[in-house]
Order: sequence, then C-alpha cells, then structure tokens
Amino acid sequence: MFAAIPIPHVTNSLTLVDMAVIAFPITVAFIVTIYMKQFTRSVADYLAAGRTAGRYLISTAAMDMSITAAGIAAGMESFSQTGFSLGLWGGFTGFFFFLLAMSGVVTYRFRETRSLTFHQFFEVRYTKAFRIFATGVNVLSSLLTLGIAPVVAARFFVYFLGLPITTNLGFMIVPTTAVVMIVITGMALYFAFAGGHLTIMTTDCIEGVISSFMYLVVAFAVLWLFSYHQMG
Repeated sequence: MFAAIPIPHVTNSLTLVDMAVIAFPITVAFIVTIYMKQFTRSVADYLAAGRTAGRYLISTAAMDMSITAAGIAAGMESFSQTGFSLGLWGGFTGFFFFLLAMSGVVTYRFRETRSLTFHQFFEVRYTKAFRIFATGVNVLSSLLTLGIAPVVAARFFVYFLGLPITTNLGFMIVPTTAVVMIVITGMALYFAFAGGHLTIMTTDCIEGVISSFMYLVVAFAVLWLFSYHQMG
C-alpha cells in the first residue's frame, strides 16, 4: 500500500515559528476535548451533542469538517490541471444543492423528529428498508474513504514537515507514512471516543475560528507577494 508510489526525497525547511503554528491548534483541540468530556452524560450527548448546538457552532464546525488534508491535495491537483475553469461548474453544483435544500429533500425538519442519527431519521420519514439501504451505502463509502484518505493525509504531512522517508523502530524499519497515519488516525479516534459529537463539534468549531483567521493571513500574504497578473 505504502510502497506503490515512490516518495521523493524531502528536506525539512520549517522553523520553530512554523512548528508553533502547527502545534497551537492541535494543543487547543486536546485541551478542549479533555474539558468537554465531563459534559457527555447521555446517549443524546454522545450522538447529537445533547441537541444544544446553535447555528454558529454547527455551521462553523461543518465548515472545518469539510476541510481535510486529502481534500486540499485533491483540490490543488485538480486546480493544477484545470485552472479556474473548474470553478464554473462549482457554481452550478452549489445552486443545485441550494435547490435541494429549499425543496426539503431528506433533511427537511430533521431536528424536529429528535432523531439521533440520519439513519434513524430515514426510517421515521420513509421506511426501514430505506434505512438499511442508506446504512449499507454509508458503511461501504466510509470503508473506501478510510482506505484512501488517511494515507493521503499522512503522505501530505511527510512532504510538508520534511520527515524522513523511513523510520527505525528498533526492531524494524517502516515507512514514515505508516507511522504518521497511525498517529493522525489515533488522534481522530480519541476525539470521537472521548465525548462523541459533543467534543467533535466543539473542537471543530474552535478549529474553524482559528483556521478562518489563518486563511485571512495567507490570503493577504499572497496578495502582497504576487500580482494578479502573476496569478493569472
């Protein structure tokens, strides 16, 4: 799996300031997770954040959840091949999903049913057979995603951090990609198991606030360093 695509030699050019910028949001996420664990007292807290999340928390958390290392790598690759033309179709798909939301397909009055999962909601609104079908699709797509996304994310961090290609564990030498993949997957499992949706939504919201500020810094830096002609 890991040796299928050769990894070129990379060098670490990150300074202490760079490492601090990377470590800060991770540290905040762990602190918030440890603090929020005490508020998970029921199944509703674990699966639906106690049904207490407001619009800002939900929207900010959802924004941050959609931004992943695998998604960034895929986006950069598609942009390098197609340029700005792909954005045209992005506008059409956004309008299409807007129409779906306005029509109330599937998600209409989801919160009013007090369902803890979308699969439970499918059975309430439609049929049990539809719930079983949706669950099967969800499990299959998740298995395919989890077979690809962690490896892509791990390879991204190996490139970005300038880590060595292999790691000596004492008794064997393994690809650093595998070690990084285990670390980031373990972190994700800890956030999920520590307090369920309550801790996940809270940490994602705070990470979204931090990320939004960093996006502004990067955007202004790019506008300062490069002209629009160079971008084109």
